Amino acid sequence: MKKNKKLIIITACGIAAVIIGLFAYLMLSGTIFSNHVNRIISALEDQNYTEATTIFEQNRHDIDMAVLENALSGRLDNLRNEFINENIAFTSAKLEIETINNFALWRLENQAEDVERFIEMLNDSRVAFQVAGTLYAQGDFLGAIENFRVVSIEDSNYDAARDGLVRGIEGYRQNALARAATYVEDENFAQAILVLDNALEIVGNETELATQREVYARQEVEIRIGSAQALVAANNFAGAMDELRLLDAQFSNNAEVAHAMATVETDHVNFIVGRVSGFVAQYRFDDAMQEINDGLRIHAGNAVLIAARTNAEDAHVNNVITQAIGHADAGNYVAALTLLNNAQRTYAGNAALANAVREIDEREIESILAQAAEYVAERRFTDAILFLQNSRRVGDWQIVEQIEEYASFQPISLWEIPAFEGNGLRIVTANMLGNAYANALASVRIFDWSAANDWGRRNLDGKFTTITGIIGRLDGSSSRDSSIVFIGDGRQIASFTVSGSTLPTEVSIDVRGINILEIRIDEPSNGVRVVFADAMIYP
Repeated sequence: MKKNKKLIIITACGIAAVIIGLFAYLMLSGTIFSNHVNRIISALEDQNYTEATTIFEQNRHDIDMAVLENALSGRLDNLRNEFINENIAFTSAKLEIETINNFALWRLENQAEDVERFIEMLNDSRVAFQVAGTLYAQGDFLGAIENFRVVSIEDSNYDAARDGLVRGIEGYRQNALARAATYVEDENFAQAILVLDNALEIVGNETELATQREVYARQEVEIRIGSAQALVAANNFAGAMDELRLLDAQFSNNAEVAHAMATVETDHVNFIVGRVSGFVAQYRFDDAMQEINDGLRIHAGNAVLIAARTNAEDAHVNNVITQAIGHADAGNYVAALTLLNNAQRTYAGNAALANAVREIDEREIESILAQAAEYVAERRFTDAILFLQNSRRVGDWQIVEQIEEYASFQPISLWEIPAFEGNGLRIVTANMLGNAYANALASVRIFDWSAANDWGRRNLDGKFTTITGIIGRLDGSSSRDSSIVFIGDGRQIASFTVSGSTLPTEVSIDVRGINILEIRIDEPSNGVRVVFADAMIYP
């Protein structure tokens, strides 16, 4: 029992010794850790940034980072206050923040960034204040104003900067008035106004600046309107309008400028209209249109010029149409249509020109058809068809239809309609006045005088209109009269007597409505031998 009690006492004493040793170690370690943090903070306060970095790097593993973060956070706050109180230079403050950032303690990143931004802002403010004072002393009031306005309210120079700003604005205002007056002495009102406009933008709507600006503006307007009027007097309307439009851009909504522009436009338009009237009277339509178009480029949308252009166009179109009709009346349709088509390229969509083109087209086609009809009246169907096919308007539907119609009128040889009964007639080759005719109708008496009253019949079936051919005597026959007679449906429709002195004669026989055609040749013994050659029959 005594042994157990002794063992317990020994064990308890051992545990106590371990606990006391551990506590002593922790106390010693804490002291060491805190000593490293204090050394870093002390080095930073002494602006010995290399030493602070060395302490951190050499004792990184023995430092409680939470303790270090708290200490550095307090140092950043102190650094801000030191810079406000001007107890530390800007470069030193920037180096200290850089050193703290190199420790890579992420919980301090935002605080370090805020302090750095504040220090930079305050430094810029102090620099601006110094620059502003220098510029003001040099008479650079605008530069002074710009820098005084940069001074921050956190800057101890803020109140002095506000006073400097007031003095700078007043100096700038007085300087602007003086410089503007100098420009006015040289009658350079535009530059004087520009100086005052800039001053008003900087200073604000100050009464004296604004009043003087209006005085100079009125003088500028008066002088430049006078310059524009001088250009008008020299008929330089375009130059006058350019001058006034520049003036209007500079002084928008100025009633005097607007009135001057309206007056110049009216005078210019009247001048243009007068010149256009003269050109039109001389048939110089291109010059007239050029004059109007030039005017509309200067006075876009002017109603008087637009009306003048319409009138000039109408006059030109009427002149072209008159000339074209004259060409057409002379039969020169090509010249007429060329004239009209050229005008259409200039005046696209003009209805009068389009109507004139249609009219001349129709007249040309009517003329071509009339010429072809003259050939047809002479039974020259082939010539009519060739004339139409070779005409300039061969593709026109009317020409095409007429060619088709005339083709149906082409004659055929009478002898292609066979004789269905008859006696003593045959187709032979016969000579008349030395000319040979291979398709000649003759009596067999040419070969045999015993025949008499030779005849033959053909069925026309009422489908034909005319028979043409040559009637004459066979070379070498006697001088006694003979005859050839044409009988249609039992009645005589034509009769020809041929004597020894009869020359070959072209004949035309109307067979409209005839069904049965009978041809008789009466050649008395020793009479003239009759020949009917080149006989053609027309549908």
